[in-house]
Amino acid sequence: MMQSAEEMPDNFIEQVKEVLENLYDFPALQKHSLAQYYRHNDEPAAHNLRRAVINAIERLNPGHDVAVRSGAARIYNLMHLHYVGGMTLQECAHELGISLRQA
Repeated sequence: MMQSAEEMPDNFIEQVKEVLENLYDFPALQKHSLAQYYRHNDEPAAHNLRRAVINAIERLNPGHDVAVRSGAARIYNLMHLHYVGGMTLQECAHELGISLRQA
């Protein structure tokens, strides 16, 4: 269920950060204010919210024909490794061969 920018909460970016930081904490996701937008089937809202966030990260994937060192690939790989894969930023930087500052 998409909303226009005018309908998004003022603190939407902070809320998304909270969801990313708690992506595998189902009780926290279930209680999160963004979960109310994902109560549309028999599954718990936390599962739907988590799935939506992971799908959004996957949509950032620039594909195989984009250079691994490109900005788009770096953003996708960092988001995927850190939030979906559960790696620390240090581990992500090491895996991608970049400095921690670049991560």
